[in-house]
Amino acid sequence: MSTQTALRTRLRITLRDPNGDIFTDDELNEALATAMTDSQIANQVMDSSLTASTSTQSYSLPSTVDVIRKIKITYGSRDYDIDNDSWELTEDGKIFFRNYPPLAGTMKLYGFKQYTSSDDINDKYDNLVLALGAYNAWEILLNNYATGILMSDITLAEITQGMNRFDTKISRERSKVPGNKGRD
Repeated sequence: MSTQTALRTRLRITLRDPNGDIFTDDELNEALATAMTDSQIANQVMDSSLTASTSTQSYSLPSTVDVIRKIKITYGSRDYDIDNDSWELTEDGKIFFRNYPPLAGTMKLYGFKQYTSSDDINDKYDNLVLALGAYNAWEILLNNYATGILMSDITLAEITQGMNRFDTKISRERSKVPGNKGRD
């Protein structure tokens, strides 16, 4: 697992700014925090905190899950898959069963939880987070250039070249992340 501090240090090296001459720690923290909200960077989770009842149609989404991919209900000693067409996640964060849950028992929600900037990141996401963070840092630099607050001798061409380099790297790193094919 990688901490934000470790990722920031690696990001400085990636950006060839080991002494902080171009980017402040706050800028790199912002770049990494934005990178960690990418839809491909999420923690796979299973939550079993809800109990399904055949008389309850709607359940609050637990805070441990942001995206649900599969629901199972444990009845007795068996797990039963619940057809994805029989439920939906409503705009107000509720799991809504169209025809009530078919079984009573422990509801198991399989899905993803988005990382936050205070979370340690699974190592399999490091290269993607670094590529996204580098791109975001170049965007910050571009914004500083456009608003006239850039305090270094970097040119617009160099900023654009840096963004293009990391845009290509992001595509390459996305394809390497296991288990994320076809995710939203």
